[in-house]
Amino acid sequence: FEKNRRGGFSIELPKVNLMYQELYNHSVDVNDTIFENNVDFEFRIDGFYCNSSVARNRFQQNKCRIGCISFTGTEKDFDIQENEIFENTGKYIMEFNMDSHTPYTRWVDSIIMYNNFKRNQKIDTGVRPVSSSPDTYTLGIKGVQNITLNRNLFQNHLDYELVAGQASNVLENYLDVTENYWGGLTQENIQKSIFDFDDWNNYAIAEYYPFLLYDRYDSPLATEGKLKSELDFTRPIGGRIQGQM
Repeated sequence: FEKNRRGGFSIELPKVNLMYQELYNHSVDVNDTIFENNVDFEFRIDGFYCNSSVARNRFQQNKCRIGCISFTGTEKDFDIQENEIFENTGKYIMEFNMDSHTPYTRWVDSIIMYNNFKRNQKIDTGVRPVSSSPDTYTLGIKGVQNITLNRNLFQNHLDYELVAGQASNVLENYLDVTENYWGGLTQENIQKSIFDFDDWNNYAIAEYYPFLLYDRYDSPLATEGKLKSELDFTRPIGGRIQGQM
């Protein structure tokens, strides 16, 4: 898919009739495909529950209508691995925003591993940013589904690398985003590149430590210990109190 002037790849899966005892699942596999140099682009899988593999694809130099890659609708069983996502322009580069649970199971796996997000750029949305809602980001995890994000490589030019916006009725709601490379940033700057509970308290807690030290999937992990936040009265007060003051 290359040099198209409008549109992209977008499917919406219909609801399966639950009157039948035998379970019929949708299945969507998009593998070994190139999406390059498209304008007004989006890649979106929407609608009802499915099993899906999105692997070994390349998304490069697409100018996106809003975001580059979106997964929406009912929870979905995803395996997203070994994709190269380079030099795209959008409000976000990849977003999960599941707004309803599947009726089939209490837990739906979604794994994001060995993906390379590099040199992606933000667009001017024309919207004034507000403190509770990041304007641009590389990867957004929103809605009701928990996502596991390990062994990915990030180095981009958006406001945040990650938005941990998963909804939950549990205060200590964690997202596993360990063992990723965050562009060689210090821990203080890694924390600044992730928008989570410490930035706005209806978001999840993004557990980023330990992280990869180098820009490769087999990199050793950081061992110096997780940075503990200190109360700084020169900055807006927020986040968690993790011990006696």
